[in-house]
Amino acid sequence: MAGDTYQWLYVWEGCVQAYKDALDGVCGAVVAVGVEVTGAGNLDDVVYYYADGKPTRYAQVKYAADASTAVGEEYLFKLSGDGGPSILQKIARSWQTLIRDGEQVQLALLTNRSPDPADVLLKGRDTRTGLLRPRADQQGPRSERGRARARWAAHAGLDEAQLLELLDVLEFHLGREEPLQRKLVSRLMQAGGLHHDDQAIMTGIQWVTQQVINGKRRLSLTDIRAAVSKLGLLAGRSVGPGTALNGEAPALVARPRPVTAWQPDRLGVHRAVQEHDGMKLPPYIERDHDGELRRHLRTVADKGAGMVVVRGDSCTGKTRSAWEAVTACVPDWQLLYPKSAAGLRSCLQANVLTSPTLIWLDNAHYLFAEADGNRAAEDLLGLLEQPPAPVIILATMWPTVFDAPGTNPKEKGRTRHIHSLLDLARTVHQPRAFDTPALNRFEDQARGDGQWTQAAAQARPNGELCQRLAAAPNSWTATAMPTTHPAKLS
Repeated sequence: MAGDTYQWLYVWEGCVQAYKDALDGVCGAVVAVGVEVTGAGNLDDVVYYYADGKPTRYAQVKYAADASTAVGEEYLFKLSGDGGPSILQKIARSWQTLIRDGEQVQLALLTNRSPDPADVLLKGRDTRTGLLRPRADQQGPRSERGRARARWAAHAGLDEAQLLELLDVLEFHLGREEPLQRKLVSRLMQAGGLHHDDQAIMTGIQWVTQQVINGKRRLSLTDIRAAVSKLGLLAGRSVGPGTALNGEAPALVARPRPVTAWQPDRLGVHRAVQEHDGMKLPPYIERDHDGELRRHLRTVADKGAGMVVVRGDSCTGKTRSAWEAVTACVPDWQLLYPKSAAGLRSCLQANVLTSPTLIWLDNAHYLFAEADGNRAAEDLLGLLEQPPAPVIILATMWPTVFDAPGTNPKEKGRTRHIHSLLDLARTVHQPRAFDTPALNRFEDQARGDGQWTQAAAQARPNGELCQRLAAAPNSWTATAMPTTHPAKLS
């Protein structure tokens, strides 16, 4: 494997993580992936951009055909061939540049080289997180570790306090041989509902390669979701050697199921606290917006057709509010959950709505941003005009998406049907915070569960309970140690 292909494999991993995060509606989701980003020094190879203020993650990818030299002081301190700075010096300088304006960052060295088992600091590495702290700062200056810290700091051009700050955010993901990395990417693709065989992985790598050739340095979620659709990577689509990089593929047709047959985690409502096993949700506290939402749902159900939108910031509980309203108002209906704009269009074209059905569009801002988003909105407008059976479209969205079509004729045309659809919708605004009475009710119902009562106590200053309950994933750590993906209360 060439070094570039190894790097593009990591870029594709980031793209799949962004795609999966969008499906899961997680807090701190990956929303874009950068490749060879300007201004990041030698940490420009793969960059993860996150939502909700989570620090951007910059990584250097190092592939060696001969990986016999392990990662340790000898490797990290070795000057470049022309006498230029070493890997550690480059990382330290890039870090100082990135944080100069107060930016919070996470850093990583990703390589197929193994750690040097004799290296004093690296042998204390936490293999789950890739971090050298807290062990690196244990023991005094005269200890073996203390002397190693002094050497690292002096070589990097930092004082020891600065070195420890760097090591607090610098992850060493080592020994990532290409077959292992492919396996990790394959598992992530499978978890995201994508084809995950070698051909599917190579299709993704080829797409990344083409983007780089075209000069594209930031791959947005819209780019990624469009690629997944066009490349036929959704499970249920055929992916073969002849699949073109811009080829179309038929979308998978979802089928409605009774509301009572759905588990909330399959609809984007996630475990609130990582330590809880199973689908144990925290107590649900009804607030003013819940009454408004349920009145709208009942009105639309009585009319026989209509749309309701729950708008709010990320991690404020939109999806949970929507789910509670559905089970309270239309528990005997069918529920259809298309995962993409192309999938939604295929469902409508296949005439799958034969009885009262609620169309569930969680995080609809992503769906409408896809290449087929405007046409999907046009299809939904047609559905509301002539419904074959009673239908409710229930969407959750961020508050400022598609708010203004602008004056550009092309932009107006691209989103015209989306705006027309949203203009018809009944909108409920999800509050960002709980007031004091609501927090009190939550604490009363959560007594006996330390995690939830602790979250309520921490939320007292600003009322942001859902944000406290939410659990944001660590993308690279999750792929380094494949486990159940911790997620959020949505």
